[in-house]
Amino acid sequence: MDLPIVIPVYNSADILPELIESIDHELNATSLAFEMILVNDGSKDKSLLALWQNWYRENRGRLFTS
Repeated sequence: MDLPIVIPVYNSADILPELIESIDHELNATSLAFEMILVNDGSKDKSLLALWQNWYRENRGRLFTS
């Protein structure tokens, strides 16, 4: 069973790539199976674009947006 990691996103475009890479790196260093679930809650900046470019298109988890 995968450990779900739910990350709420709101106007966080500037920090998303580093945040996702850091979480991914730390959890990959463990023996835990995990799934990242990112929830974009209507961001007004380029958070959705940052999520798409740096994470979702590589099939690294699930993405929900409102």
